[in-house]
Amino acid sequence: MGKPHSKPPPIKKFDHITIEVSDLQAALAFYSDILGLFPMTMPAELADQGICWLDLGKGDVLHLVENPGARPGKTAHIAIEVQDLQAWKDYLATRKVQMFPPKLDLYRAARVFILDPSGNRIELIRWL
Repeated sequence: MGKPHSKPPPIKKFDHITIEVSDLQAALAFYSDILGLFPMTMPAELADQGICWLDLGKGDVLHLVENPGARPGKTAHIAIEVQDLQAWKDYLATRKVQMFPPKLDLYRAARVFILDPSGNRIELIRWL
């Protein structure tokens, strides 16, 4: 057994984030058609397992896992940094996506929240 370390080894990066959705097809349409994430090729072992992987385009990956009984958290959310928040607000308005302001303005950032079809919260953020 190795010598104990006083601190953990370094972490390279987040590999992926997984969220549960109540309807995989509705979630897939939202994340790909509305947010522009790209469906990824799934391993054959996962075909027809109620799982979908989506790529943001920079190696950041979101896994959607279907669970008909999934219930979204009240404060848990995904945050996506954008370059032009007003352009996103205008775009989302044309797509009739309901937007919510942040409850607290804690950051030097412009932010808005939206919900996916399963009620999962998504924060769009532009750092000032």
